[in-house]
Amino acid sequence: MGVQDNELTLEGLAQKLETQAHRLEALEHENERMRSENAELRHKVSALRDSGTRGGEVVALRGSDEHRDQEEPVSQVEGRVSRRSLLSKAGAAAVAAVAAGTLVNPREAKADHSDDDIQALQIYTHFIQVLASHVGLRAIEAFNTADGEGAIHARNSGSGPGVRGLGGTGVWGSSSTTGHSGVYGQHTGTSGFGVVGDGKGDTGAGVLGRNDGGGGVWGQSSATGYAGVSGEHTGTSGFGVVGDGKGSAAGVLGRNPTGTGVRGEGSTQAEVAGVRGIGKTGMWGSSIRTGYSGVYGQHTGTSGYGVVGDGTGGSAGVLGRNSSGEGVRGVGRTGVSGVGSDDQQAGVKGEGPTGVWGLSSKTSYSGVYGEHTGTSGIGTTGIGKGGDAGVLGRNSTGVGVLGEGTNGVHGTASGGYGGQFEGGRAQLRLVPAGSAGKPTSGTHQKGEMYMDSAGTLFVCTATSTSTAAAKWRKVTTTAV
Repeated sequence: MGVQDNELTLEGLAQKLETQAHRLEALEHENERMRSENAELRHKVSALRDSGTRGGEVVALRGSDEHRDQEEPVSQVEGRVSRRSLLSKAGAAAVAAVAAGTLVNPREAKADHSDDDIQALQIYTHFIQVLASHVGLRAIEAFNTADGEGAIHARNSGSGPGVRGLGGTGVWGSSSTTGHSGVYGQHTGTSGFGVVGDGKGDTGAGVLGRNDGGGGVWGQSSATGYAGVSGEHTGTSGFGVVGDGKGSAAGVLGRNPTGTGVRGEGSTQAEVAGVRGIGKTGMWGSSIRTGYSGVYGQHTGTSGYGVVGDGTGGSAGVLGRNSSGEGVRGVGRTGVSGVGSDDQQAGVKGEGPTGVWGLSSKTSYSGVYGEHTGTSGIGTTGIGKGGDAGVLGRNSTGVGVLGEGTNGVHGTASGGYGGQFEGGRAQLRLVPAGSAGKPTSGTHQKGEMYMDSAGTLFVCTATSTSTAAAKWRKVTTTAV
C-alpha cells in the first residue's frame, strides 16, 4: 500500500464515520428482524416440547450457524441496542470534524433540537459553531456543580479574546451568590485591565453600572497614591469625571475620615482653578470642628493670596458674618519693625476709595475698633496725605474723636498739624478731673494740659523725673 493510501485525511475520516453510522443503523434493523424470528422459533420449540419431541431433534435456528441449547439465548446481542449509544461516538467524531472545518458539506454532521443528544467527555477542535434557531433554546448550556474553573473554560494563547460574544447583549453574566459578581474580569499579567468597555455615541458609556439599591459603580484600590476610580479625558477638551446628583444630594461626594474629602489640582501655568464651583453659591464650605474654618485657602508659593473674593455691583468681594462673634478677622505677620516700614503686614488691609469701612448699629460701640494687646503699641493709626488728617472723626450730634487711656489719641505730622479738631459746638472739650488743683502724683510730660474740677486749666512745663515732680503753670483767664 502506497504512502498516499496510508494518509488518513479528516474528510476521509468523516466519510468513513458516516459509512459506519449507516452500517450500525442497518445492524439495528437486522437485530430487530432476528428478534422477531427468534420469538417465533421459541414459540415453535415450546409447541414441540409439549408434543413430546426430543430436544436433540430440534433443527438449528434460522440465521445461525450453531446449534443452541433450549435454555441458551438465541441471539448473540440480548436486548435492544440503543440508537443513541450506537451513534454517540460516531456523532461526536463527526461534530469534531465539522468543528475543524474539514467536511466538504457541513450538513453531513448537522444536528437540530429534534436530534438525539451528543455526549463526549472531551472534544478538541480549532473551531466550533453552535446555532440556536428556535425561541427559548440556548446555543450552549454548560453546568458546573463543583468549585473550579467554571463550566466553560476558553483559552487563547495569542492576543485575541478567550471568549467573544456577539448579540443584542454580547456577554451576559448572572449570579445569585451573595458577595459574587455577575461578570468578573481579571488580568494576571504585570500590567493590564481587568474589564474594558468601549461604548459608542454621546449617550452610550464605555461602562454603565446600575443598582436600584446601592452604588452604580464601585472602584477600589490598595495601591498608595492611586485612585479607587480614575477618569481621564484623552481629547482636546472634556471632563475626566462627571457626577450628576438629584435633589439635595451633591453631584460628586468625596469622603475621607483621615484626610481631604475632595482635592482639585489645576494647571500651575494657566489662569485656572484647582477647584471651581458654579451655582447660586459657587463654593459652600461647612465645618463642625471647633477652631477650624468652613472654607480654607492657602497659598504655598513665594507670593500670593490665600482667598480672593471678587464681588460685583454694591456687594462686597468678601462678606463675613457672625451672629455671636467677629464677622471678619485678619491675622498678619508678627514681629514687624515699625509703623510704615516695608515689612509691615496688616491683619486686615483694605484698598479702595475707602480703604476700610466699618459700620455698627449697636449703641456705645464703634464702627471701627482698634486695639493693641502687646506691651507697647497704637490701637489705631491713620496716615493722611496733603492737607487731610491721618484720622478724621466726625459726629453731627456728639464727639468726633474720643480718646481715653494713657494716650487715647496720638497725632503725628511731620509738616502739618498733629491734631486738628472741628465742631459746631466746640472744637475741643477737656473733661474736668474729680478734684481741684494741679496733679500731685504720677508721671507727666511737658506739654500736658490738665483741667481740674473747678475748670482751672494747668499746663505741664517740666517733665517729671525719678527725683523731681513735674512742674505746672496755671493758665490765667478772664471771665467774659
